[in-house]
Formats: sequence, structure tokens, C-alpha cells
Amino acid sequence: MRLRRVPALYWILAVGLAACTSLTVFRLAAAADARARYWGTLAEVPVIDRPMSAGELIEAGDFRLRSVPEALLPESAVVFEPVGHTAIVPMVPGEVIVEAKVAPAGLHGPAALLAAGQRAVAVPRTDTTPPVEIGDRVDVILTLDASAAGIGAGPPAFPVARGASVLDVTETAVAIAVSADEAPKVVFGAAQGAVSLAIAPPEDWGTEAEGSGAGAGDGYDESAGEDPIDHERSEAAVADEPQQAPYGGEPGDAGGAHAHGEGGSEPRG
Repeated sequence: MRLRRVPALYWILAVGLAACTSLTVFRLAAAADARARYWGTLAEVPVIDRPMSAGELIEAGDFRLRSVPEALLPESAVVFEPVGHTAIVPMVPGEVIVEAKVAPAGLHGPAALLAAGQRAVAVPRTDTTPPVEIGDRVDVILTLDASAAGIGAGPPAFPVARGASVLDVTETAVAIAVSADEAPKVVFGAAQGAVSLAIAPPEDWGTEAEGSGAGAGDGYDESAGEDPIDHERSEAAVADEPQQAPYGGEPGDAGGAHAHGEGGSEPRG
């Protein structure tokens, strides 16, 4: 009797174990299928394999391929052949290489870091230039001749560019990115040796306080279209006017007196 019951118990246990195993496998497969439907298919994309700074050139050993769910990919297009591209922002390991974070192929150095509408200009580096690195933001301060600024015009130093991005740093100069409108002013000041750099804090990057444009708050009427540099030029022109036109004929000036003395008096009868 016992010998007949043992085989039956064995088969009952075997069938029960098989049913539990099948149920577990089914649940795992269903969960995997649900995850696959949720995340989508996998895509093999290049990701950064070491920390990179803005301005660095991506080489073959700087990235690796990784399978990433398509649903987790950035909105910017993936750069599947990143060798030869320049990083335009700092990148961290594991970050997918996308077009928004690298310059177009073939652009290197400062040109790769310029945004649309910007110009790269060099400011001479002096003993008073603060230590800066690529990616830092700086204000460009122009210092005018105090005598040309005029009495009551306020401090003769003011910003001609704000939040300019540092593109390159050498022993003699700092290359910065400024707008097309700011570029002539910065170049003018640099040529005169009258510009200095001031490091801008991150909260001021890309922003400008109301009325903080060049010349605002320093005694110049910016609302009337007056530019501080143009103001200096006009002041110099006024100062030179008597020498340029000594015979102006204005009452009370040397030219006028000379003119009247030569032929301005009536002949005596």
C-alpha cells in the first residue's frame, strides 16, 4: 500500500513544482515585456568616458558605446561619429554625445565655442588681469581719460561688455566671445590699452541688470543714444576746435578779434 502511494506523491510534488516554476517564468517575462514596452527599444550610442572641459577635442579614447533605451535619449540628435568634434560645454562620464554639446566637425579652438552672432576678440593680458580659464565669464571694463570724461560725469570706467565667455587663454592675451555690437568697443579699448577684465559670478551670466548697459549710471545719457566712447571723441573734438578753426568769427574769441581788426572797422572819413 505504501509503495503505491509514494509514486503518486512524487508526481503531485513534481507537477506542483513545475506549475510554480512556469508561473514565475511567466511573471518575469511579463514584467520584462512591460519594461520593454515602457522604455522602448535599446539604441547603441556613444557616451563620454572621461571628464571633458569646454574646448577639448574628442578623440577615439574619450568615449565608448553603450546601449541606452531610446526613451531616455536627449532631444538633441546623437553624434554617432564624435571623433574630431569639440566639446562646447563641460561633459561628464556616461553623458550621451549630442549635437547640442559639441561644435560642428572641423571647428576647433575659439571658433568652435562661438555662438551665432558672436565675435571673438583678444584682450591683452597684464599684471592686473584676474586668473581665468576657458568657460569663465567676464565683464570688460573700459577706462577713459578722466579729463576727457568731464567734471561731474561720474567714474571714467564702465563696462563695454558683460558676461563675455572666455574662449582661450595665453601668456599674452585672453580671447573672449562678445556680441557683434560689443566687439568694436572692446577692440577700441584693447587697442588703447584701456580695458580690464572682471570675473562675473554665475548668477549674472547671460543677464544684465536694468540700466547696466555701457555708460548707464556714469553720467552719460544713454537714452539719448549717447555712447561713452563717442562722448570721449566728441569732447576731444570740441577741445581741438579752436586750433582747427582759429578764424571762427565768434564774438570774443581770438579769431573774431583778428577778423574785425583786419577789415571789420569802417574807414575814417
